[in-house]
Amino acid sequence: MLGTKYVTRQVAALLDYAKSTLIEQSRRLVRQSSASRTALDREAVTELIRLTDNLLRQYGRDIEEVDRTTRCFATDEFIVATYMAEPGLALYQISQHDHGENISQVFVATWHSASGTPDLRLYSDGPWRRRFRSFADDSLDPGPARVLH
Repeated sequence: MLGTKYVTRQVAALLDYAKSTLIEQSRRLVRQSSASRTALDREAVTELIRLTDNLLRQYGRDIEEVDRTTRCFATDEFIVATYMAEPGLALYQISQHDHGENISQVFVATWHSASGTPDLRLYSDGPWRRRFRSFADDSLDPGPARVLH
């Protein structure tokens, strides 16, 4: 139980850091570069949201905040989180970190549940996408059935 509380506090601290510094940086990047917004087509954005949502459903923990609940999980390379920004509008974000020291958001998108459409807010091109996809595929793949003797 003590270990769970420690992990929860660490994830909450990382999310607070991301919210306080990186969200503003992300807003600046989105305003400066519309080219990064078009780096992914709608299918690719939807696929990243689907993978993120499936990982969060399977491995995520809820962190209760004053005005919302954030579902998140962290690995040795990624922090993945989602929350309802407003009714019917979920925000998904993937951040990449270097052992908790250097954190950078690499993907932020919203999902409109009524229309079923994504809206890309931030996308950083790079090898993270391939690694994230590989991690998600390995984590969500049930693998071959085991034969019990």
